[in-house]
Parts: sequence; structure tokens; C-alpha cells
Amino acid sequence: MSDPDPRGSGLLRSRWTDGALALSVLCLAAAATYRLAPHEAAPKTPGAVQVDRPRAPAPCPSRTVPAPEGRPGFVGFDLPGGRRATGILGARVFPETQGTPELASSCDEAWAQTEAAELDLRPWLARETPSGPHLLQFWLRVDDAGREEVWTGWTHFVASDLYHSAIRAAPREDASATIEVRLAAGDPVPGALVGLAPVSLPARPASVLVYTGADGTCRVRGLTPDVDWVAHIPDGVGPSRGVAQSRFRPPKSRVVLTSELTGRWTFAAHTFELPLPGASVEVAGPEGAEALPSAWPVSRWVGPGRGPRTPFFVMTPRTPGAAGPPLDLAVYGFAAARLPDASAPSDAVFSTTTRRIEVRPAAARR
Repeated sequence: MSDPDPRGSGLLRSRWTDGALALSVLCLAAAATYRLAPHEAAPKTPGAVQVDRPRAPAPCPSRTVPAPEGRPGFVGFDLPGGRRATGILGARVFPETQGTPELASSCDEAWAQTEAAELDLRPWLARETPSGPHLLQFWLRVDDAGREEVWTGWTHFVASDLYHSAIRAAPREDASATIEVRLAAGDPVPGALVGLAPVSLPARPASVLVYTGADGTCRVRGLTPDVDWVAHIPDGVGPSRGVAQSRFRPPKSRVVLTSELTGRWTFAAHTFELPLPGASVEVAGPEGAEALPSAWPVSRWVGPGRGPRTPFFVMTPRTPGAAGPPLDLAVYGFAAARLPDASAPSDAVFSTTTRRIEVRPAAARR
């Protein structure tokens, strides 16, 4: 791995990941989000410190669909009003005890999604040989008449049912909120990573991870109403690792997170064309002090379930008349590639056959 270009180009060190590793990398900052049921206190013992039990999620309805109508081992989602899931941004499976997820025994399974936005849990069944009641926590990318939203929720299932049936979950709309990320000057930030969690979670990490769109906002449904939540920027924005957060109670129309980053910036929408719907990429910033970088990823994490053409936003200082800096991509397992102008949209196509990344201008998209 070379140092940043002495001309000041940004160097991104990326790690290609798929399978279980892909989601485990992405979910370093993510665990479970809850729909909160009435609080349960632990039995009181004189002189002991009292610790309340985790609040159990209230699962959305689900049904089993036996073969041949259903595919054994698969979990799908039926959304109301003609909406459809277009990707699974996160999925975690927990053993269930008295309606409460066993947080220490979770499995991240978003890597196992299909192009139809279903979970293929057959590898999980073979690997874990599970039995008994379980809870699936999910957050989905949803198309609502051309507008993209995120739906989050939980559903209950019995593991042995998956050996002979499919599971179909019916996510609830519940409360919603629009999350907006801005710079200190008020400019919207596209591609920012945002974490959401209710304040009463027993431990961190405990966030559902979502991304802002091209307008710097993200609409999230399925939030538990009348419960305090915290929205935060766990990874900062571009060169700033400052963490902004805001406490809110759904339903609330808009929640604004403001980065400490000052100045005026240009954002360019690149795409990573990934061969698997559950693949993700970790992007690190430039290392070394020989040259200051001139371009930064808005967020280091390019998560799963965001489509075969996954958005990847790059930010550069807004300098009138200046040419955009190049951006080098070094991805584990692939030959190095370069975005010739980080401020101009482009595509980076990952080929598992040639182990190369083909970079082309966005205008060349088919």
C-alpha cells in the first residue's frame, strides 16, 4: 500500500468483504433496536444493585408458508400499500427467552440476502442447528412509489419451522421520522451514516444503521412511538470524526444532526457495482503525513442491501475553478484503481472474475 499521492490526491484503503465477514465489519457499531414493551424489573434483593431486564421487542405479525408454496429456510417481507422491499440493510437473529432477545448470542445475517430482498437462512440452520423460539431484527430499504424509505422492526419465529417452511413477516408502519444531516454552514450531507436506537437499551453498540440520500435526509418507519430515541452520527462526516446526536420522541417530522465540520464542500455521487446483494466494503481514509488528502468519503462504511449499484459519496473542498483531485482505490483482493476526478460522478465496477475494478464516468452508464 503506497502513501497518498504527493500531488494531494486522496488515497482510500478499502477492504472487500462479503459473507459473514461483510456484515460483521459493517456492524461493529450496530446491534439491536427495540420496539419497547412494558419495563420488567429484576427481583429485588436487599443490598444488591438492581438491574432491569432488557425491554422486549413487540414483534410484527408473521406466518409460515409450507413447501412447495414457500421455500424452506427463507424469510420474506410483505409490506402494506403496495410497497416492496428492495434490500436488507441489516438483519440479526437472536434466541428468545420469555419474549426477550439473548443479546450475547446474536448472528448477523444480512449478508445472506437474495436479489429479491429475502433472507436465505439455510446457511444459518446448517451452521448453528438452532431450535426453539427466535427473534429476527431487521431494517429494510423500501420503495414507496419511487421514494426510498427505511423500515425497521422485529418478528418472531420458531427455528424448526424453517426446515419445512418459509417465514413471511409483515412489518408495521408505526411511527416515522425524517433524519437530516447538515454541515455547520447548513448544507445537507448525502451518504452520511446515521445510527438510531431507543435510549433505554442496556448497552452499546445498539444502533440500526441507515444512510442519508442525495438530499441529505432519510425517512425511517417502524420506530416505537412515545419512546425516546437517539439519532447520532457514529462515524462523523468526511475528515471530521466528531459525533453529533439528537434525542427525539416519535412521531416527529424531522430530526436534524449537525456536524462540526465547517467550510463549503462539493459532494459527488459515485457508485460501487458489487456482485452480491449482501456485500459490503470498508473504506479507510488516507494514512501518512507526507501530503494532506484532498478528498474524503462521507462515510467509511458501504453497507449491504443498498442495491447492485450502491451509492458512495465523496466530498472535496469547494474551490471555484479548481480541478477535482484523483482518488485511488486500493481494495483487498483486487487490482488498484483510480477515480480520475473525485468531484465528478463515476462508477467502480467490481469483477470477481478478473479481480479488477473498472472505473468509468457516470455518463457511460448503460
